[in-house]
Amino acid sequence: MFEASELRKDIITGETVIIAANRRFRPQDFKDASGNTKSLHSSCPFCPGNEKLTPPEILTVPQENDSAAWDIRVVPNKFPMINPTLFNENHRDHANANIQGCCGEHEVVIESPIHNESFANLSVRRITKIFQTFQSRIAAFRKNPALKSFVIFKNEGADAGASLIHPHSQVLATNFIPQRVKREFSLFRKHFSQNRNCLVCGMIKNELKNDARIISRQDDFVALAPFAARKPYETWILPTSHQPIFEKVGLAQLRAFSLLLKSIVVKFRELLNTPAFNFAISSPIIQSKLMNLHHWRLEIAPVTSKQGGFEWNSGIFVNSVPPEIAAKRLKLTLSE
Repeated sequence: MFEASELRKDIITGETVIIAANRRFRPQDFKDASGNTKSLHSSCPFCPGNEKLTPPEILTVPQENDSAAWDIRVVPNKFPMINPTLFNENHRDHANANIQGCCGEHEVVIESPIHNESFANLSVRRITKIFQTFQSRIAAFRKNPALKSFVIFKNEGADAGASLIHPHSQVLATNFIPQRVKREFSLFRKHFSQNRNCLVCGMIKNELKNDARIISRQDDFVALAPFAARKPYETWILPTSHQPIFEKVGLAQLRAFSLLLKSIVVKFRELLNTPAFNFAISSPIIQSKLMNLHHWRLEIAPVTSKQGGFEWNSGIFVNSVPPEIAAKRLKLTLSE
C-alpha cells in the first residue's frame, strides 16, 4: 500500500517540495561514508533470477542472442516519489500552507543484467538501447493527458544519491510541472515572441562561435559547459539543430548522442578519479504546437563537493571551477 505523496508549497518562501514517505523504506547498498557496501548478487532486486523482488515489469528488452533472457527491464519503482493514483485533493493545513495531491508514474530502468557495471564501461550500443527505452516510456506518458511533465535521471554512486549499486536509471512523470521547467519554458515563449526563433539554438550558435566553453562535438550534438554552470564540470549535451521532442530522435542520432555521453563520463572518470555523477533530461508534456518552442538537452555533473549553508539558504549555487576552465580541462582529457 502506497503512502500518499504530497506537493507542498511554503507560503513564506514560495518553494515547493514533495513529501514522499515511501522513500524512507528504500534498500541501501551504500552503508558508510567510506563507500563500503553490503551489496550481494543473491539479494540484489535487479539481478537476473531475482525478478520476483521487483513489481512486475512494464517493459522488457530481450538479449539479442537469447530472447528468453532480458537485457533491459523497466519496472515500477517499489518506493516511488509519487503515487500512481491521486490520494489527496488540494487543501491547506493549519499553517495555511498549500498542499496539493500529486500523482504520476515513477519507473526504474534496469540498464544491464551485470550487477556492478559502471556507466563508463557500458558499450555505446547498450547506452543507445537504454535511451531507446527512455524514448518508449516517454512516448507512452504523452498518451496520458493527466501527466504534465517528465524527467529522466540517473544517480551513479552514493554521493549522487544512488541507493543500489546495480546499474539503473529512473523515469518520473508527474501531474504538475516543476518550477524550474515552468520558468524555463516561459523564457522560451518570451524569447520566441520577441525574436521568432529558438532561444537554445541561438545560444548554441554563439557558444560554437566563441568556443571557450565547447568540450567536444559528435555529428549533430555538442557537449559544452554552460555559461552559468551550477556545479564544477557541469556539462550539457544538446542537438545542434532544433529538436523539441526527445523521443523523436532517430536511431543514428541516438547513437551519436550515446557516443558523446559515454565520452563525457569517461572524461569525468579520468580527470576526477571516478566521481559519482547525476544526469537528467526534463521537459514539459504539452499537447499543443507550443511544444515546438522547446529544445531538449541532457545535463550531467560529477559530484565534487557538498552543498554549503549559503547555497542551501539562498538557493544560489557557488561554483569553484569557472566553466571556461572546466571545458578546457575536459577537452584535453582523453576519453578513449
